[in-house]
Amino acid sequence: MMMKWTLAAEETKGVFEALKQKPTNKSELPAECVNLKQNRHFDVLPNPTTRVMLTQTAGGVASTYYNANYMPAEDGAAKRYICAQGPMADTVADFWRMVVEHGVRSVVMATGVEENGRSKCARYWPEPSCSQTYGGWTVVSGEVSQGPGFKTTKLTVTHASLTARGPHDVTHFWFDTWKDHSTPKTADGTKKITAALIALQEAVDVHERSSGHAHTQARAPIISHCSAGVGRSGSFVAYDMALRKLQRTGQANLPVCCCCLAINKIRQSGGFIFLISVA
Repeated sequence: MMMKWTLAAEETKGVFEALKQKPTNKSELPAECVNLKQNRHFDVLPNPTTRVMLTQTAGGVASTYYNANYMPAEDGAAKRYICAQGPMADTVADFWRMVVEHGVRSVVMATGVEENGRSKCARYWPEPSCSQTYGGWTVVSGEVSQGPGFKTTKLTVTHASLTARGPHDVTHFWFDTWKDHSTPKTADGTKKITAALIALQEAVDVHERSSGHAHTQARAPIISHCSAGVGRSGSFVAYDMALRKLQRTGQANLPVCCCCLAINKIRQSGGFIFLISVA
């Protein structure tokens, strides 16, 4: 069973740009959260109606904030995914707190740590077989495997607050072959890496099911992040959402899925055009 969508690239861009998008104004968020320590860009802020809230700590209101939004599932579940900004040096600990507080078992990273000489995302997990502590959160890196266009790493997270419940296991999927502001291509630049995205989605799905987190109303969200959290991260979510809609009902509408994401946060047309090519 396959999705059928035949618009040309220039037409798909027009469809995406026609979606109603309202960037968040700084005044819509707590003043304590609008700063360059917690936000990579002031023009890419979370939608206040669906933003992810962390438990407040001694840090006050700012401690409840991470630049991330919940994204709904194709079946209507409101918090099936979290699209997030890639961690910055000052937000790595908050990122891991978000992972643990929300019971996340799968993190999809669709950005490089550095691209074209520019920092895109802090390295928030240790090298293979190593451990590192980030603001009290200790992350241990285990098995690493190479997939078609992405790497998979088993991670274990510990913290003093987790004594009663024990360590938290999470799997990190690093889709490192998709550069910012582009559609992913092979090394020679001649072919879009559609197979890699398909394999990535399948790997995440298998992991979720093996972890007892299949797509049910009760399962924990999947975190998908890139650098800013509005392009590549949303493209993975839109593909996963559309595929599940197709599997459940026999039909799927990618523009509708992208519109749903745009209302919440996502706003980059390059990923939308790539998704049409995958379909």
